[in-house]
Amino acid sequence: MGSVLSDQLIVERFKKHLEPDEPELYYVFGQQVPSSGLQLLILFLFGWILAALNTAYATKNFFIGLTNKRLLLMKVSMTYEEKDLKSIELSDIEDTRVEDSAMEKIIHLALRSGERYRSKTRKKLYVVEKQEENLKKICHFLQDFTLPV
Repeated sequence: MGSVLSDQLIVERFKKHLEPDEPELYYVFGQQVPSSGLQLLILFLFGWILAALNTAYATKNFFIGLTNKRLLLMKVSMTYEEKDLKSIELSDIEDTRVEDSAMEKIIHLALRSGERYRSKTRKKLYVVEKQEENLKKICHFLQDFTLPV
């Protein structure tokens, strides 16, 4: 049975991965959705049912968590069950860039290993009360942490 997205649900999903010396967790919910151009093409060629199915299938849900030591990237299913967790030590982050628009922030991470991550996260999400506040804190922290010395 599916779970209802909320602050409590996200914290619960991260809880088992936190260490005792990680007292504070900032978290957000994000989604990667297929491009609107691709959706319009599918809609035009195959109709709204296939376009809707493609959107549901291609949409990737994730939680981002930030502690005093790590950045946690958790892929979750459409019912918010954990699928995969990537734990990134803050010292492994080489560069952070944030794109800001009226509705969302896009975070670009470059790790010292050469890996790159991109997340698109809505600023306001009414079912996650701390979404906007936590997104600001995560972005500011990551940008300040990776500023050149």
